[in-house]
Amino acid sequence: MRLGGTAALLLLLLVAALVAFLPAVPVQGAVGHPTLGVVNQVPTPTSFTPAMNNLSLPAGSMQVTAVDGVGVTPSTDLLAINFTGITFSGGQFYLLMSQNGLASQSASDVQYSPTFEVADFAANKGTLEAVTNVNGTFYIGEFGSTPVVVGPIAVFVSSAYKYIKVYDGNSGAEAASTQQLIIAAPATATVSATSTLTTTTTSTTSRTTTATLTSESRVTQTATSTLTEAATTIVEPVTYTTVQAVTSTRVETSVVTSTIEQPTTFTSVTVVTTTAKGAGDQDDAAYLVLAAAVVIGAALVALALTRRKA
Repeated sequence: MRLGGTAALLLLLLVAALVAFLPAVPVQGAVGHPTLGVVNQVPTPTSFTPAMNNLSLPAGSMQVTAVDGVGVTPSTDLLAINFTGITFSGGQFYLLMSQNGLASQSASDVQYSPTFEVADFAANKGTLEAVTNVNGTFYIGEFGSTPVVVGPIAVFVSSAYKYIKVYDGNSGAEAASTQQLIIAAPATATVSATSTLTTTTTSTTSRTTTATLTSESRVTQTATSTLTEAATTIVEPVTYTTVQAVTSTRVETSVVTSTIEQPTTFTSVTVVTTTAKGAGDQDDAAYLVLAAAVVIGAALVALALTRRKA
């Protein structure tokens, strides 16, 4: 059976009316109130002490200086958030600092923690897991049956930020702390330093010595220069560089021997002697020797003249 146009329209209006009266299912975020307090150490805390009203600590720090106005030891009292009783609607969450304790996100809220996994509580029993971001190192896990996040608050926030909220990604309600934070200015450290100035003075002296050496020699000179500066005497060895010019005179004598072969003309002189026997034999022999010497000398003179002409 087909419905007419009017019947179809009436049916549509009836369905819309029924839907309008159905109960709405609200979108829930993190529900509950995280408890602020202190643990004694990380990453293996053994105790958690909740605050009744407030905790005091510097911006950017996790070391609490007072709980409910009573001074504590910062090194052993670390800011912790107890998540017992918190119900999450998502699998992840992060922390906000807020100027109000409303269970909803405000425009002025500031995220200051990294994003955590809800499963990290049960996954890190006894020893908390360290997670780091620009504000510092945070620790998440459980000790005993207490799920906690331990870590610093934001660095750049004013004292107007007094509450911590838990945001798990849904736009519904947020879990907000009931205890307040009292934020002090970060501690200022004064550093004193002593600087010692050391002055080093270098003296350079150049001297040139010219000498003529006739034999190989070495000249060694040692000098000490004393410089006085600001009533301090600095004794420094100064090394002088001696440059010596050495003039060497070398005389070489070359002897060239030339052999010239020339035809030689010999003059043959025939001496005819007559030997007379008798008492004058000794005188004749002397004359013969003298004559032979004259002939030989003449021959040598002739030979020398012939070579000179050549």
